[in-house]
Amino acid sequence: MSDTSLLQERLNGRVEVRHTGSLLADPRLIQVRLTNVSRRDISSASFDRNEPIKIKVGRPILELLSVETRPHAAAAPPVTVQGDELHVGPGRLGRRESVTLYALVEGDPSYSHWHALIDVGFEEEPEVSISTRELKHTTLRVFLSMIVLFALLLSILSRNK
Repeated sequence: MSDTSLLQERLNGRVEVRHTGSLLADPRLIQVRLTNVSRRDISSASFDRNEPIKIKVGRPILELLSVETRPHAAAAPPVTVQGDELHVGPGRLGRRESVTLYALVEGDPSYSHWHALIDVGFEEEPEVSISTRELKHTTLRVFLSMIVLFALLLSILSRNK
């Protein structure tokens, strides 16, 4: 789990980040990576009572931006957002596969997790920063998504006139 501020203090208000029209004072891109380091798959049946893995980030999640898997051909387990929590599963996470979640939050997050996995160990790795390449890639996707949303909003507003 890690996070990166999308704004730097040195910009002195020259750049703004908005989400659905609302100005964000401290927008952060969070990254949560779950990796199955085992030699065996974690199956859907491993989720006791079909309870997902719950990752609390301590700030309302404004938007789940991306779900990526490694290897890229792997199918990601279902991911949903519930307030300040990411819910992962139930679903299969194959051996040596990982799923990485990127989300937008406002403010400094604090992380905790809960799970009801059967016969599966769960270890938290030390925080690592998002690589420059990953940050550029995700920032570009966020920027392009914002342009598409802006164009859609303009289209809707022009139709209503």
